[in-house]
Amino acid sequence: MSRSHADRDSREAIGSETLAGLLAEHKRLAGSIARVRLGPDEAEDAVAEAVEKAVARVGQLRRPQAARAWFLRIVANVCYDRLRARQRRAEFLKAAAAERRAGEGVAPAAAGALLAEDRRAVLTHAARSLSPLLRETVALRYAESLKIREIAEAQGVSAAAVEMRLQRALARMRRTLTEMGLTWEDLS
Repeated sequence: MSRSHADRDSREAIGSETLAGLLAEHKRLAGSIARVRLGPDEAEDAVAEAVEKAVARVGQLRRPQAARAWFLRIVANVCYDRLRARQRRAEFLKAAAAERRAGEGVAPAAAGALLAEDRRAVLTHAARSLSPLLRETVALRYAESLKIREIAEAQGVSAAAVEMRLQRALARMRRTLTEMGLTWEDLS
């Protein structure tokens, strides 16, 4: 059998039934990824969009055994697209609000004191000091309770890379807490 026939047979091996099973099997993980990246309000729509894209692009899948990682990468890309769109909207709204304030002579509102916030708010503040990738890794591990290997697959990296990201993230969060005059023990 020639290479082109083998490639075509491989692509045909993941038919609509197999794809439907794959999507159903990994919907929970896809939902977890979307919730962490986008929040609960937008996650379901993002997963639905990813499913549509996967169905439309099933012919692009070269190795059926890599279907899970392929689908999770589609989910991740849909989330990134939505985050970029959200960022563009936020920048526009921020600029528009600044123009209004400048025209009206209104000073921006002062932020509330961090000491008045509860434990979760302090942790959220510390998590905001992380890069989006590290924040996502921490959220998938601790908020969504995913296993290291599941996170690795979702992010397209090795388990060792996930463990390193978690170590870096937790060290950064500790530094942020220290800057705030707190320790992990203060939050327990």
